[in-house]
Amino acid sequence: MSQKTRTGKMPAVPKDASPQVREFLEAVKETVEVSRGDRGDPLDKSLTLREAADLDLASVREVAARRAGMSATDLLIPRGQLDTVTTPPQPSGVEADGAFGTIILSWDQPGYANHSRTVIYRAGEGEDFGQAVRIGSSTGVLYSNAVGQNAVHRYWVQHVSDAGVEGPVSESVTGETSRSPENIMENLLAERWRPDHQYRAFNYVAPDEGDVMLRCIAPGVSGPVEPEWPSDPGLEVEDGSVTWLTVPAKDSVPFLIGEVDGEEAVVINVAYIADASIENAKIGSVAADKITADALSAISANLGSITAGQIDIGDGRFQVDPNGNVTITRSRDDGAMSVSNDRISVYDGNGTLRVRIGRL
Repeated sequence: MSQKTRTGKMPAVPKDASPQVREFLEAVKETVEVSRGDRGDPLDKSLTLREAADLDLASVREVAARRAGMSATDLLIPRGQLDTVTTPPQPSGVEADGAFGTIILSWDQPGYANHSRTVIYRAGEGEDFGQAVRIGSSTGVLYSNAVGQNAVHRYWVQHVSDAGVEGPVSESVTGETSRSPENIMENLLAERWRPDHQYRAFNYVAPDEGDVMLRCIAPGVSGPVEPEWPSDPGLEVEDGSVTWLTVPAKDSVPFLIGEVDGEEAVVINVAYIADASIENAKIGSVAADKITADALSAISANLGSITAGQIDIGDGRFQVDPNGNVTITRSRDDGAMSVSNDRISVYDGNGTLRVRIGRL
């Protein structure tokens, strides 16, 4: 630290001052002298920020210029926090989960003291970090990136400290949103005929010419040579062990079966299902009269606005009732604090009121 500021002894209060002025100045003189340790109990002496730094209780921040009026947090970093030049660690546990039109990024809670934010970078499929662009930042451990359907992106995240020191970027992760039914159906309806291929019912192929499509109505293996397709709808065509039916090219297709990303898939425009079991679902919009779940502990989301009748966290340790009253307790034997719109009440372990602030 630089040399300490020199301070002299407080001068005596002028004897010719009026009684009111003398009373005021004596009070000021006593306050300053106690603060400096010139009188009273030495434990009441004030500790300056300079002395805190000299005693190694804190370190001085690197600021462009020190000036009057700066707060202690502007000038010092408490000991126990990392030094301003310490590089944040590489993020761990980074994952990218694709939803209907959004990719949700998550990572482990940063384990260093002066964490400020986590920066997110994005690149296209197959691109490296040199082609990535910064798309945002998060002060938590989640980031939602709305990219629309049929999207694939690579991501990297990077921790930044309070002092603006950037840590190493994470390993890349890839996120992919769901394919839209319209896109899948369009691609499947544009499939070309293939020789010696296994076809299933409700597979479709599109001839190179004409105003018809071919729907498989009898599954089997196609022949070695592509048939001559009729140009009129409603006609059957034998092809190896497959039977095709010509349908208008612009005809509505409410249901079809085809191969999507190497797997058999069913595409349905509209479905009414009485009972369904779904292992994994990506849903763009949900309207439900009732949702029943065993546990919601696995939810990772930016939940936005929540409307709830009552909130109970930790078996009564934190409660919010429908009227907006909050009750906080560590355990039933340790008492509780209750907060309402017009007062705060503190109770001991026996339920006896000990402190009340506000409306009595």
